[in-house]
Amino acid sequence: MTNNFRIRTAKDTDRTFIFELSPILAEVAGMPWHSEAVVQKMQDDYFTEVFANTSPQQATFIAEQGNQALGFIRSCSRKDEISGEACATVPLLGVSPKAQGMGVGQALIKAAEAWAKEQGYRLLHLEVFAHNHKAQGFYQNLGFEPETLHMNRNLIHSSMNFVEQRPALILAFFSGIISNHYRVILLNPSLLVHR
Repeated sequence: MTNNFRIRTAKDTDRTFIFELSPILAEVAGMPWHSEAVVQKMQDDYFTEVFANTSPQQATFIAEQGNQALGFIRSCSRKDEISGEACATVPLLGVSPKAQGMGVGQALIKAAEAWAKEQGYRLLHLEVFAHNHKAQGFYQNLGFEPETLHMNRNLIHSSMNFVEQRPALILAFFSGIISNHYRVILLNPSLLVHR
């Protein structure tokens, strides 16, 4: 692992480099129920929103080698959803593909941790796309642990969507508690499914 790079505070001139990483971050989202265009727009809008925050409780760092930017991290203040205490969060971390495997991401996380400690925060929060297993492994190797999981279900193209997949007369009724379970019966003229 080569780490002959330095970490510095971002400047306005770094904005182009940072925003050029948006498509790379959108590629790893892995959300097949959204089109690529929708995911890219979400990522671009998120970048814009995050960098519109001019609060003094935020910092952006750049990893660079010579005059070449390799990656960035954005850290800011947020309220912890569990305890309600102020903590730090990393809404964005991006490393150029050519710099991956050089320790850039780890160095950027350390910069965000140092910033968070300077603010007096006990926790450093971040979010990662559920299908981005590489990033999840990276974060877990650095000591991050999952706390909550947000889940979605595609209701339009789901094999579980009985109304869309097979027209059916759905009759649901509670037949009472039998072994502490409710019974729901789904009826289709040609199919009887017991759930």
